[in-house]
Amino acid sequence: MSLKLMENCDFASRIIEEPSNDESCKRKNKKTKTNRERSNKPSKKLKKKTSNKAELPLAFKEKIEQMGGDEVKFVIEKELTNSDVTQNNGRLSIPKGKINESFLTPAEESYLDYERNK
Repeated sequence: MSLKLMENCDFASRIIEEPSNDESCKRKNKKTKTNRERSNKPSKKLKKKTSNKAELPLAFKEKIEQMGGDEVKFVIEKELTNSDVTQNNGRLSIPKGKINESFLTPAEESYLDYERNK
C-alpha cells in the first residue's frame, strides 16, 4: 500500500495510507456529513404525529348511509393496488400502521386474536 494524496475529498491535503479512488472518497464523505448537510425532511414518525386526521368525504358517507350502513367511519386512505381491485381476490388489504380509527367490534377483535394465536 502506498501513500496517496486525496485531492478530491473534503480532507484534501491529508495524506492517508490507502489507494486514492473515487469510491473510497465518496464513502468517507457520506460518513462525515454535518447536520446542516442532512435533509430537512421530517422523519416518518414526525409525519405521522403531525398529520391531520382525515375525514370521509360527504358523498361517500351519504352513499354508505343510503345503502343501509351505520356508524360510518373513515378507516384508511391508501392507493389501491392490483390485488385490492382484482375480482378473484375478494379482499382489500388494510396495513395495520395506516388505520386511522378502529372499526372492529370487541368480539371481532377477540376472534382475530384467537385465530392469530392458533
